Amino acid sequence: AALAKEVARRDGVDLQLRVGLNSGQVIAGEIALGYAATGETVGLAQRMESAAQPGGILLSESTARLVEHAAVLGEPEWVRIK
Repeated sequence: AALAKEVARRDGVDLQLRVGLNSGQVIAGEIALGYAATGETVGLAQRMESAAQPGGILLSESTARLVEHAAVLGEPEWVRIK
């Protein structure tokens, strides 16, 4: 929220992030000029990010199970992901 206020003040842009979180195996490492992760798990997280509401966070069922005792989660809802 603080970053969004700063960007709005400085640049006149309404910054709203979307986040998609998924858990599972990935292939990760140095690729070309930087570090990257790839695989089915990453692809699903990217599609979840696209489906999230501006300012929202979507967690996969597997990720929700991992954090349910450490985070406050909203009610589960089914979201259609391509």
